[in-house]
Amino acid sequence: MKRKIKIVAVALSITMALGCLFACKKASDDKGTVISEFVGKDNSANHVDDSIAVANKYFLKDGKTDYKIVLPVNASDREVEAKEELVEFFKQATGVTLSTVTDAGLSHSDEAKYISIGETSLVSEAGVTVPYAEFGSDGYKIESRGDSVFLLGGEGDGTLYSVYHFLNKLVDYKFYSIDEIYYRENVREIPYLRFAIREIPDFAQRMLGLYEPQANYDYKTRLRVDKHGEQWAFGSHSHFKILPKETYYDKHPDWYSPAGTQLCLTNEEMRKQFVENVKELVASLPNIKYMSLGAQDLNVFCECDNCKAAIAQYGTPSAVDMRFVNAVARDIKAWLDETQPGRDLTFVALSYFQTLTPPAHKNEDGEWVPNDPSVVAEPNVAVQIAPLHANYSYEFHTPENQETADALDGWSAVTDNITVWSYSANFWNYSVNFAQWGTMATHYREYYSAGATVLFDQGAWNTPSVSFDAMRAYVQSQLMWNTALSYDELVAEFMQHYYHEAGDAMFEYYNVLKSYQEGIRQKYPKVMDANCYVDVINADYWSKGFLDQCMRIFDKAYAAIENSDPLMYETLYTRIKIESLSTTFLILNLYTAYYTTAQLTTMIDEFELYANMHGIMWWRETSTESYSIANLVAGWREKI
Repeated sequence: MKRKIKIVAVALSITMALGCLFACKKASDDKGTVISEFVGKDNSANHVDDSIAVANKYFLKDGKTDYKIVLPVNASDREVEAKEELVEFFKQATGVTLSTVTDAGLSHSDEAKYISIGETSLVSEAGVTVPYAEFGSDGYKIESRGDSVFLLGGEGDGTLYSVYHFLNKLVDYKFYSIDEIYYRENVREIPYLRFAIREIPDFAQRMLGLYEPQANYDYKTRLRVDKHGEQWAFGSHSHFKILPKETYYDKHPDWYSPAGTQLCLTNEEMRKQFVENVKELVASLPNIKYMSLGAQDLNVFCECDNCKAAIAQYGTPSAVDMRFVNAVARDIKAWLDETQPGRDLTFVALSYFQTLTPPAHKNEDGEWVPNDPSVVAEPNVAVQIAPLHANYSYEFHTPENQETADALDGWSAVTDNITVWSYSANFWNYSVNFAQWGTMATHYREYYSAGATVLFDQGAWNTPSVSFDAMRAYVQSQLMWNTALSYDELVAEFMQHYYHEAGDAMFEYYNVLKSYQEGIRQKYPKVMDANCYVDVINADYWSKGFLDQCMRIFDKAYAAIENSDPLMYETLYTRIKIESLSTTFLILNLYTAYYTTAQLTTMIDEFELYANMHGIMWWRETSTESYSIANLVAGWREKI
């Protein structure tokens, strides 16, 4: 596998204090008012490491090892990939190439020195139990038997991920970005550990909606996340894909809402044709595990008399939607039992816009209960909660996000199969930080506590951006795996490894930006909150003094790397410069009067150069020429 690696040994210079993450949590605003008392679900059983060092035993001694990798005779592609990653990074750290053999003719003994990867014949011989049902796709265990070590994972990437954990224990391997992979160098000795590790990610499927991890296989694999839509038919809005208007509307206008904007979910004739079309799709997509049955991306619901009556009877538009999805799921389940017995396929109802409010209510005891038995999800139905209009600057279980809190809590009474489509970008402006750094970890814990098993977090998905993209990818992927981790500690760790000698300065910039945005957010609520669609380009929000302060911090970062070797200097300078483009973007939009034409030309030239170098195509979600970087730069040049 191809890779780029920059290596430096650094120690964290900033220690963040961790509080109790799963006790009763009280957050306060600047006035000391309690704004949250969210209590999260304990996830400690998912992340167990009881490994111990063993005296006078070694994996590597004096630069030599007796250990061999063992693969099954008919190893899967993932098991082979896991072996290749282990060989590659072990060699990078130690200079030693681990040899590989198959399990053909091998037998287990306490003295044998094997690193068994995957379902080898040695597993049962050694008495290693494999709880695949608990692992799901990506969980794994690392376990010692005698002098051998067994690395075993779920049916997806679990075994591969076990290798990354194993490397971390041996040589401190850690993946921070596609061009920043850390491990110790010139390792001559590795003491033996008796492993007892169990890892099950808090979310079984973790889809990170940032451009570069989506576009680069190595990037997303080593972050332990999935590409959006892997194992899915349709990511969300699918009604008109399954029942296209151009095919059916002329003959069956009553299958659609009176305005033609959505399906009419109470029309039984429409539902029967919908089921037949779903059957064709399912038959043509044998490897999918999820199919979204989601309404169109419009904040409207069918307004025909039948739908209005159904809403009145069952309480919410989401109740009408759930009755429809349940009926489709039952029909497809019966058909699959006859044609493809044993096939596992989950249909996903979309809780979004009109269907965000759950078909449930609180009873006299304050407990959420379904509005009607017919809205309770079938076993093969999940619900995807997509709180597009949530205020991501606040935790969800606060007055500011009551609708989202009710969605998470209420849907949990309807189904125990919840997925989440979350958001972490202002889609009107990628070039300004989305002010959710203080709340994201809690949001993930709230999703986990609601029982979510799948999480997709959509950020700047159609282009790289200049708002700490690489840091966000690392931190969010870690939190998706283990929601108990600290956001700020992960950021501090990333800064030191990614920016090396400039790590302190870049962490200072992160904290200054975070504090400043919190201040202007308090002054301009709603507008400067972390909402997905707000116009943040305004001199009232971004003072010239603050932007100058940011530039001085970047100068401090450049000064910190002056003694780096030329190649490393160029790498680090580019990384710092790319982050500075966010500040340059604001200056060129708000404060051109303070600069000479020559100074502005230099800023624009640098912005264009480094934006192109980083592959930045758009400064807004809409991929039209009006919002391209090329058009933005041309506009700036025209003004000066």
